[in-house]
Amino acid sequence: MLDSNRFRFKNQLPEEWYGRYSRIPGPKSVFRLKCVHKHYGFWPIIEHTVGEETGLCLACETDGLQHFIESINNIKMTYTGKRGGAFQINEYGQVLVPIYDSYCNKQKVFFVGEVTGVLLFKNPVTNEIIDLSDDEGLKPGSIWNKPYIGIPHNLSQRNKIYHKNRNDIVRPFFEDKELIKKIRMLRRWGPVRFIVNPYGIVLMKNTISEYDPDMDENWVPYYVGRINYEQWFLKGE
Repeated sequence: MLDSNRFRFKNQLPEEWYGRYSRIPGPKSVFRLKCVHKHYGFWPIIEHTVGEETGLCLACETDGLQHFIESINNIKMTYTGKRGGAFQINEYGQVLVPIYDSYCNKQKVFFVGEVTGVLLFKNPVTNEIIDLSDDEGLKPGSIWNKPYIGIPHNLSQRNKIYHKNRNDIVRPFFEDKELIKKIRMLRRWGPVRFIVNPYGIVLMKNTISEYDPDMDENWVPYYVGRINYEQWFLKGE
């Protein structure tokens, strides 16, 4: 791996996060810390389904990963008394950790640091290395055969990009017409939910061309493209 792609983590004092954050319900839509083995202890995992098998894909060992894990677990322990659980990394590399604050009786999100480079995972079913930043050879409309992980955003019926941030609706200052065009190539009308993964890759689900009664889900993830950071939400929004 190129040194510029090597995973690095810079922690900071946790602070409550009021910027964009949401997630699609379910364990497959986020990164998680899970106690997977007495040797590893708590470790970053993602779930990935290949055929009929779903594997827990562990992050590949790399410098700084233990520090990354500790920063997430520390804020979890402070508010919940338990380690492990979900976290997100947004398209700017900001590590966002949701917790439930029982004292205030509400969910909060904390910003605990920033990552650069790529966090790789290994699929135990196929032994392949999963690189969520790798979109080589893909074009809008290509099927995305990797975990569908990212922060959800929306395109309105009137072709306006927005994000549902808790009880508010936020919009980017600029309108990325190229991204909207690519989304509409895949779904020509109606509102659309799409996600942006930690590396700025845009993904969305769409129906397969023909209904397959043997499939549990006839919605499949597709590659859309990448965000243009100059026409996107600002860092921290």
